[in-house]
Order: sequence, then structure tokens, then C-alpha cells
Amino acid sequence: MKAASNSFLFKDETNSPVAFGGKDVENESEGAQSAVKTLQVRLRQLADENAQLKHQADKLTLQLNQINLYKSQAQNLKRQLQVCEEKLQLYDTENERREAAVKEQMNSLSSKEAQLISEIEEKEAIIAKLEKRVELEAAGALGSTKSYHCLLYTSPSPRDRQKSRMPSSACKKKKKKK
Repeated sequence: MKAASNSFLFKDETNSPVAFGGKDVENESEGAQSAVKTLQVRLRQLADENAQLKHQADKLTLQLNQINLYKSQAQNLKRQLQVCEEKLQLYDTENERREAAVKEQMNSLSSKEAQLISEIEEKEAIIAKLEKRVELEAAGALGSTKSYHCLLYTSPSPRDRQKSRMPSSACKKKKKKK
């Protein structure tokens, strides 16, 4: 904006018009160029810092995504752990039930085993009595044959006076005696 010849109108920080003229403008122009260069350098620095910050922000975003993924995995693992704990509790309950059933069966088998052992002992006693009876009867039968065992000598029959009815061994003895 031009206010007069060789003078320029600028606005300051409060947006108020300020007029400069002549040499002041030239000095101000050199100062402004220097300020612009300084501002450009600072702008480049800020752009570099902004790029670094953006890079760091990207890294942090990536890390945040990984953390969220880890959180999700941790939640899944917690759910799986809960399911496993519930299954374990069910298995423990089932095992306790089975152990009780096995103990009951063992007690039942023990009483049945005791009954069977008692029956076996009774039958063994009966068998022993029967074996003794068989032995006694066999001994009695053998004893009776021993006690009734004797040689029977018969006299010659009237029909056959020439032949002796004595056993052959007796006959032999008789012949030897002659």
C-alpha cells in the first residue's frame, strides 16, 4: 500500500497502519529481507522438526497399535485361561465323581471277594471231608478184602475123582511133597 511517494504503509502487530518513507523504508527493506531469511531458516528448521515429530508420531502410532494388539491378545488369552480353568474344574469334579465310584466298586468288590473267599473255604472244607470219606471207604473196602482173603480148598467132586479141584499152585505143592 502506498501512502505517499517513497513511503509505504504497513500494519503492525495491533493491525494499526504505520507509514514509512524514504530511507527508512530502504533500511527497513534490508532488515525485512534479513528477517525473511531468518524466518525462512526458522521455517526450514520447523519443517524438519515437524517431519521428525511426524516420524516419531508414526512410530508411536505403530507402537500403540502393537500395544493394542498385545492387549487384544492378552484378553483372548485371559478368556482362554478362563475356559481352561472352567474345564479343569469340570474335570476335577468328574475325577472326584469317578474316584468315588471306583472306591465304591472297590468296597463292593472287597465284600464280594470276602464272600467268595468264604464260599471257597466252605467248599474246600466239604471237599476235604469228602476226600476223607473216600479214603476211609477205600481203606474199609481194601481192609475187608484183606480180612476176607483166604484160599479155598475143595475136595474132589464125586463125578471126577481123578482130578483135583485145588488151585494149580496147591497142586504143585502137593506134588512136591510127594
